[in-house]
Amino acid sequence: ASFGAADYDRLDPTGVRQAECLGLALADCRLERPLCFSGDMRRQRATLDICLATMGLHAEVLVDPRWNEFDHERIVAAAYPDEIGQLRSALALEPDPQRAFQRLFQTAMSRWIAGADDADYTETWTGFRARVASALGAVAEAVAHGRDAVVCTSGGPIASAMHQVLGLDDAHALPLHWVIANASYTRLHAGRRLRLGSFNVHSHLIQAGADLVTYR
Repeated sequence: ASFGAADYDRLDPTGVRQAECLGLALADCRLERPLCFSGDMRRQRATLDICLATMGLHAEVLVDPRWNEFDHERIVAAAYPDEIGQLRSALALEPDPQRAFQRLFQTAMSRWIAGADDADYTETWTGFRARVASALGAVAEAVAHGRDAVVCTSGGPIASAMHQVLGLDDAHALPLHWVIANASYTRLHAGRRLRLGSFNVHSHLIQAGADLVTYR
């Protein structure tokens, strides 16, 4: 996404290159008649469109807003209500704005996940997890007849899906989220229950150049 820009919800040039590398990696996965799902955020739709074009695949995209990322701006604003108006300009003055934002964001996310201040949020952590579980269940049901699915979403829903599949508690929410690379892929196997096949695969980005390995 476009970190630091007025419109965060769009791919920057690095994001476009990452999506192209991801499309090449998915082409090597030899997917079986894939069903394609995406949240309705612009960067998610653009990523999937670029992937499909790179794969040479024409597929119907099922847009499901349950795959949207959580509202990170609202989460930060709830944690820093008195400073939110100055945060963007203050971060711009930092030598490493992304690292500075990460420190603030970790504190804000911990507050959201703890659940003690749920009244401050339009979507609680518990509500977010339930939303992702519902979306994941719909995909699992759709591929029950031997087809593959491609879901283009964001780091938050991916981490939340891992909690569900692996049976993890909330204490593992942030560690999982922080390590997910942009344009990585995670693979699940559907059957009587969902099983983890691989998590956060991004060797295709490393091979294309170290500058393509980014987070959030």
